[in-house]
Amino acid sequence: MNNYVITISREYASGGRLIGKEVAEKLGIEYYDKTVTELVSQQSGLSEQFIDNAETNARSSLLFGMSLASVAPLQDSVFLTQARTIRNLAEKGPCVFVGRCADYILHDYENLLSVFIYAPLLSRIKRAKELYGLTGGNIKSQVLKKDKARNVYHSLYSDNDWGDPHSYDLCLNSEIGIEAAARIIIAALNEKLSHKQ
Repeated sequence: MNNYVITISREYASGGRLIGKEVAEKLGIEYYDKTVTELVSQQSGLSEQFIDNAETNARSSLLFGMSLASVAPLQDSVFLTQARTIRNLAEKGPCVFVGRCADYILHDYENLLSVFIYAPLLSRIKRAKELYGLTGGNIKSQVLKKDKARNVYHSLYSDNDWGDPHSYDLCLNSEIGIEAAARIIIAALNEKLSHKQ
């Protein structure tokens, strides 16, 4: 296969991260999630927690309409560093990226397969409790709040709609299982690459 990249966007607690890891393991390629945050932290001098929280702290951006020579707000500067990091990692070889607007950052990449993972709300609430330790009176509202924050963050830095099937090559309901989802993604990748040869 030629150099290729798979990006996985996902609803909160849908299992997208697990699916991404499974795809990378099956293909024997690099998996980038937390690694991007670590690299951006090293380059920017900001804490990993600040960078990780960028999605939940999303706000109106002053980046667009400004020249790059202008002083951009801190969050926008972090996004630009993150975009450069993702592009540099993609150039190194085949890989999987989870989140971080990688689908948009690499939208012009020749061999890109962009995937969106979703799941029924009840399933996500259960996973949020069991895997992420969410507690409190209204876990449903916490899950939906995280989705909303991801949507806002994605809207700030891209011109496609987060979760809209028209914005992705493939959308999958993770209720089919992690293994099955990974197999479908790999099959879709192989099909896409075979049409380019």
